[in-house]
Amino acid sequence: MTDEVREYAERKIWESGIRMVPGHYPKFENKEQVDDWLDISGYMFQKSVGQRVPEITGVDIQRYKDLLWRLKRNEDNMPLETLRTKYKTAYNNIRRELKEMTMAIIRETVYRDLYIERTEVERVILKINQAESDTGIYESINQAVYQEKCFGSIMAAILLLRKIIHEAAEEEAKNA
Repeated sequence: MTDEVREYAERKIWESGIRMVPGHYPKFENKEQVDDWLDISGYMFQKSVGQRVPEITGVDIQRYKDLLWRLKRNEDNMPLETLRTKYKTAYNNIRRELKEMTMAIIRETVYRDLYIERTEVERVILKINQAESDTGIYESINQAVYQEKCFGSIMAAILLLRKIIHEAAEEEAKNA
């Protein structure tokens, strides 16, 4: 495997959220093999989550992944104290933009297909808020963004949030 293919594989595997020890990848001969392997892995991810990842059009996903990668590289290669003082503005801008983009992904993924009758809005929203706080799912999303910096983990947590919210809304609608 050439250095170029290895670097490409490391970046793509990291973006996908697949947990692998660096250097223990299959022996890829070219970038197309990396992409094929990731397509198969993506299919298996969807099977394990039990839901299809919805198409996200309101956020530039590649830019989002690039920001995660930049944050990861910065925190890996520089002391946190330096990032928070000398490079404070740039560091905070990356974190702020990631937060805004994550919220946009959540809105688009979770709430796009959620329909609630007007007469049930108050009860359903209370039920959804209770379900969210009981599961602590937002802490999981926060950890995936700022600790793991892993797009695959972020999407898995957001899909779990989607499942929790939709189940809570359906349960409350049935009890009405």
